[in-house]
Amino acid sequence: MVFSGRIWKISRNPNGLHSYLLGSFEINTGDIVDNALTLGLGTELGSVWQVNADNKVALTANIIWLVDSDVDHHSQLNAIWNWAFETDWALRSKITHQQWHKEEFSEATNFISLLLKHRI
Repeated sequence: MVFSGRIWKISRNPNGLHSYLLGSFEINTGDIVDNALTLGLGTELGSVWQVNADNKVALTANIIWLVDSDVDHHSQLNAIWNWAFETDWALRSKITHQQWHKEEFSEATNFISLLLKHRI
């Protein structure tokens, strides 16, 4: 679960380059935090470029520091492409690099996702 703050845009033109900075609050649970409920605070930044009416490209990064956990913090880097091929239909691809940092080691994962979206 992630709650985010305010967006600051570079330009008001929807077909241009937009950058943003967000404050984030996160609640984590699972194996990486020993199945405990852990709070995290951090920041996210990114740039989104609307290439044309149908295509958007984005680069985003975030880092979250975890409170009261063996894992000190985690970070993520994303490259995203969104293609709206028809009204209310879009194909989104995303390449992600995630890293969880402990004092004694660091664990990284990479994955690629493809999502077909339909707006109702």
